[in-house]
Amino acid sequence: MPLAAIEWYDSNRQGFGYEDIDEGTAQLCIAYQCGRLQLMRSLQDEVPILIDTGMFIKAVKWNPNGNVLGVAGSLLEGPEGNKGTVQFYSPMGQHIRSLRVPSFGGIVASLSWEGYGSRICLAVDSNILFANIQPQYMWGYFSKTLVFAFRKPERNDMCIVFWDTSINARHVKYMNRL
Repeated sequence: MPLAAIEWYDSNRQGFGYEDIDEGTAQLCIAYQCGRLQLMRSLQDEVPILIDTGMFIKAVKWNPNGNVLGVAGSLLEGPEGNKGTVQFYSPMGQHIRSLRVPSFGGIVASLSWEGYGSRICLAVDSNILFANIQPQYMWGYFSKTLVFAFRKPERNDMCIVFWDTSINARHVKYMNRL
C-alpha cells in the first residue's frame, strides 16, 4: 500500500510537549493512502494501534502538544464521498472529532498546526483555509464559583482559574506538576 505520510512527534521541543507521554502513548504515525493509520509507541512496538479512518489520506500532523493527531484527506464512501475532511485522534487512537471542509473542487492536500495548537491551516486545491481549535477544559462549579483548568503551551504547569460569579472577579493560580 502506498504511504501518504509519516509523522513523528518530537516531545523534546522547548517548553512544549504532552507531559503525559510514556511507553503507552503513541508518538509515531504511519499513514497509508487507503485510510489506515498505524500509531506506534516506539520503534520496536509489537502491538501498534491500528485505525481505519474510512478516508483517502493526504497528510497527517501532530499538534504542538502531541496530544492530537490531525488526519487530512477525503472520505472514501457514502453520500459525502470525495468531500474534504480532517479527522482528529488522540495518541491512544481514539477518534475525537471530524471536520468537514469545503472542497472547492479538490481535496485537503496539506495540514499545518499553529504554534500553540489553537488553529489549523488547510490547503484545498488553490485555497488556504483556517480553522480555530477549541480545547476541552476541565471545569467545575460550586458555591457560586466556576473553576476551570488548562495548560498554556509556553508553561509547564497547569493554570487554574477561580471565577467568582457573584462579584464577577477571577483569581488565577499556577500549579507545578510534581
